[in-house]
Amino acid sequence: MKHKSEVLVIGGGVVGICSAYYLTEQGRKVTVVDKGEVCSGSSYGNAGLVVPSHCVPLAEPGVLTKGL
Repeated sequence: MKHKSEVLVIGGGVVGICSAYYLTEQGRKVTVVDKGEVCSGSSYGNAGLVVPSHCVPLAEPGVLTKGL
């Protein structure tokens, strides 16, 4: 299968998909590759949030008390 693109984004998480979106808005031809489903890895576990202060998913028991 031949497919031409200007940009290859490796990783279909929240950062990869957002990057691909804004690159296509600029007129770039983008291909996104991921080993699984889009946003099914770390972005699924943290509900798509990119928060440097939280290193564990918010759904983990007791995480709110750890963050305070």
